[in-house]
Amino acid sequence: MQNIFLQENKPLTIPLATDTAHQVIDPFNDQVWALRLNQGKERTFDLHTTFGLRAREMSLRVEFESLNAAPLQEKTQQFIKSLSYFANYASFISNPLPNIEVTHQIRIAETNIITGKLQIQNTGKTVQDFTLSLIAELSPDELGEPMRPGLEEMTNVLTGKTGNLSPVLFLTGGPDSRLSPFPALQHKILLNPGDRRSLTWALASLEDQNRSYNKARITTSGNWHGAKARNRMSTAEQVQSSTDNEAWNSTFQYLRHIVQLLQLSGQTASTTPTFLKSRATDQGYSINNDGTDYVQPVYFQTMLDVWYYTQFNPTNLPENLKEILSRFLFPT
Repeated sequence: MQNIFLQENKPLTIPLATDTAHQVIDPFNDQVWALRLNQGKERTFDLHTTFGLRAREMSLRVEFESLNAAPLQEKTQQFIKSLSYFANYASFISNPLPNIEVTHQIRIAETNIITGKLQIQNTGKTVQDFTLSLIAELSPDELGEPMRPGLEEMTNVLTGKTGNLSPVLFLTGGPDSRLSPFPALQHKILLNPGDRRSLTWALASLEDQNRSYNKARITTSGNWHGAKARNRMSTAEQVQSSTDNEAWNSTFQYLRHIVQLLQLSGQTASTTPTFLKSRATDQGYSINNDGTDYVQPVYFQTMLDVWYYTQFNPTNLPENLKEILSRFLFPT
């Protein structure tokens, strides 16, 4: 994973989804998220999905409110300057308040679970007292329910309902909950100079609310180091491109990212690897569970589709491309 540098006043959107190199996915029940960065001073980043059009919108974001700073300082937001990301992982640093540095790690743990880790540090010389809010907004379908505070095993969580999904948001550390147009799980945090605080959250969106809660709770205790190590191993054999132009470096990294998202490493009925034609937040769900309700199939490609796929970065995955082409040269 390369570290790319972002430009101020230029928003960036990165799709995140399950890494098919290590996990089997169902292309007709696949939840894809979009990480949106540098959207403005009031919202430097958020996560967005529609669960494959099962909801109008689902978004997650983290906000900080200082309890010992002047009102003008509370709204000071610095744009995110750099980003590291993989098919199912992203990491970046934000400075939501003066002398507060937050390292964000976001990972798609499973096709229906997204999780994040916050490492908060007081980099100043005075005590910092602030409120952290993990906000979850759900615009459900006609029969659904927006996110609202609830209790599971005496723990504050946020729950909702949309389509056939019952999303549950869990935050470690025993948070408080807030019922408002922006429902949130909250922590009041006090940090002495140099102190750190770590929190982990997870949103699980399964059909049953109890299963969603259990999945979210278990995911927050997952092994982040192991997940990052798998990502490094996956990219170790890939051709890395680097230039003196940061814009070109960002473009090369984005193309590699798209290839990783679309690649299906022999996980379908075919005996050889294949790929998806597209993978976006509005896709990934089939009401009929077989893709027959799609206007166009998401896989089973033509030779022109394969040619287009190779144009993203033909040197990145030569062995997989060779096996994909063999489907047409030596059909079974």
